[in-house]
Amino acid sequence: MTDIKSIEPGSQAGSDTTLDFGNRLKIARGQLHLSQRDFAAQLDIAGSYLSEIESGKTRPGFEFFYKTSKLFKINPVYLLHGEGGVFLDTERQWYHDIDFGSLNREVHDLIWHLFNAPTVSHAMLEFFARYKYANEDFITAEIKKTREKKEKP
Repeated sequence: MTDIKSIEPGSQAGSDTTLDFGNRLKIARGQLHLSQRDFAAQLDIAGSYLSEIESGKTRPGFEFFYKTSKLFKINPVYLLHGEGGVFLDTERQWYHDIDFGSLNREVHDLIWHLFNAPTVSHAMLEFFARYKYANEDFITAEIKKTREKKEKP
C-alpha cells in the first residue's frame, strides 16, 4: 500500500505513476509547441522544478494544476490518470486522434499552425489553390483510385 506522504503534493516521488504523470505532461507541453523553458516561464516556476516534475522526481501541488488548466487548458484528469483528452478544450486536439502514418508529427504540426498562425493559413490556402488548379487532372485521377480501393471488399 502507498504511504500517504508519497501522494502529498510536492513530495518526493519516483514511482511509475509519477513518471507516467511526467510523460503525460511532456506530451501536453509538446502539443502546445512550448519548450520546457517557455512553459516554466509562463507558469512562473523554475525550469529545474519543471524538469523534476517531468522526470518523475517530484510531484506538483494544487497551484501547478490550477495554472496548467487555466493558462493552457490542460486536463488535470489526463495528467493524473491518463484518462480523457489532453486538453479541456477538445477542439484544440481533435486531430491528434487521427493517424497520418509516417507523417503524423508533421501533419499535426501543420494543422496546429493552420489554426494558430493566420499567415500560415493564408500561405497554405494560396499554395493549395495554385497546386489544385495546375494539377487538377492528376488529383482527380488519384481521388478516383483511392475511392476504388475503398470500395473493394
